[in-house]
Amino acid sequence: MRKPHIVILMLLMLLVMGLAATAFAANTEETTKVGKDTYFTLGYKAWFHTWQTPFNTWAPEGGANIMSYTSERVTADIFSASLKMSNFLIAGSFMTTPVYKFPNNEDVLTTGPTPTIAPTPFLESAISAERKEYDINLGYYLSPAIALTVGFKDIKQTYNDLDTTTGAINFSSWTKYSGPIVGITGGGALGAGFAFYGNLSYGFLKGEFEGDPEKFDATYSSTELGIAYRPVSFLSFLVGYKYQTIDTEITDPAFNGQVALDVTKGFILGANLTF
Repeated sequence: MRKPHIVILMLLMLLVMGLAATAFAANTEETTKVGKDTYFTLGYKAWFHTWQTPFNTWAPEGGANIMSYTSERVTADIFSASLKMSNFLIAGSFMTTPVYKFPNNEDVLTTGPTPTIAPTPFLESAISAERKEYDINLGYYLSPAIALTVGFKDIKQTYNDLDTTTGAINFSSWTKYSGPIVGITGGGALGAGFAFYGNLSYGFLKGEFEGDPEKFDATYSSTELGIAYRPVSFLSFLVGYKYQTIDTEITDPAFNGQVALDVTKGFILGANLTF
């Protein structure tokens, strides 16, 4: 693992695991009394976040480089469903976003096979993008509060490069990621209907860029930590913070081993209905 934040968050999750066995003992006893071990949950989350995404650039002075741009804050919709049967779990989620707007991009204007060094004219363009993501997971509860999961993640990102003067689309492109993920999810009661929760996912994805036949290796991670409140047995609300990354290894020698880092982060609000 290359990122310190992943190690720190995993340690936090281990702390959650240690606390949850005791914190959930009362809940386990109550569940045994009513004799119910099958639960179906529908969920919705609003993720208020920014997206830092990489773009490849070429400049005669600096060669091939990866530049990162951060979007304005947007709200993504995340819909989820899960079924728990005894100690087994099947769960899935789907995320769709509005249009992201990024700072205007300046790129080298090429008039021949190779850009000239002087003068260096630039094209300015506006960048927008959209995303869709889904995942499906199978899990097993080690205790009433802690589950290990294994699943599949799919991400599609669509980019539009717009002329700042006319608004016309200069070009569009897409990026796709997909592959296996593993995770851990857990929580613990705090009393008076409140509980803490956390989840961590990690995976090794394959990336595809439109127009490039080569696939790229990418490392995926997602962490969410927060507080939940259950006013009645079938309804809960939550507030938390979600941090997601995708590290793509660029194999083109021109980029000299650079890594394209994709970061999405922000606060999240949600609600769950459990039957």
